[in-house]
Amino acid sequence: MLWLEIASFHKICLVSEVLAYYTHHDGEQATRDQVREAKQVREVQEVFLQKHPEIKMEIGRKRIRELTDGRLLSRGYETFWQNDLETAQPIFRMAFFAGNWKVADLKYLIPALLPSAFFSG
Repeated sequence: MLWLEIASFHKICLVSEVLAYYTHHDGEQATRDQVREAKQVREVQEVFLQKHPEIKMEIGRKRIRELTDGRLLSRGYETFWQNDLETAQPIFRMAFFAGNWKVADLKYLIPALLPSAFFSG
């Protein structure tokens, strides 16, 4: 949520040089679990919007849904087209229940509600 707060209220600029490095130590790396990451990103977005209703009003409901639920659906498609069906299925499920989809998306979303054997078949 830190970057949402910073980007919403302050100017951000690109720095062309590396200023810091990330070192991963033993243990589970959070960004490897794309389903968990997608869920957490959506939850952070919800908390941010609840904390800042003025931004929600300024951007508008349609654009908020594009940036939140629409991004979730896009992420489902990205993993699906990478043939990562194990990740795509739960993300498509989340996108289905979020509700910001079109009829054409249903051919991917409905099978995601079925057991894995039907989704991968």
